[in-house]
Amino acid sequence: MIFNIHERSSFFMLKLLFDISPKQLDTALPHQIRDWIKTIEIKLNLERNRGLSRHYRYDLNKHLALASAKHLLRAKL
Repeated sequence: MIFNIHERSSFFMLKLLFDISPKQLDTALPHQIRDWIKTIEIKLNLERNRGLSRHYRYDLNKHLALASAKHLLRAKL
């Protein structure tokens, strides 16, 4: 499996969140992917709220990685 730059950062975030391998991602069932997307959406909303409130723990790179991981999973559905 060959990844481009955005897919690599997305997959790294998926690895950190769910500890899944590329093979597991390729063989995942649709309901598993939907559950992963829901979890990422929750974490993305928390990070977005930190940014909107200008919280000191807001991390733009984490926000972007979560968003790109979400897009990668949506593409797998």
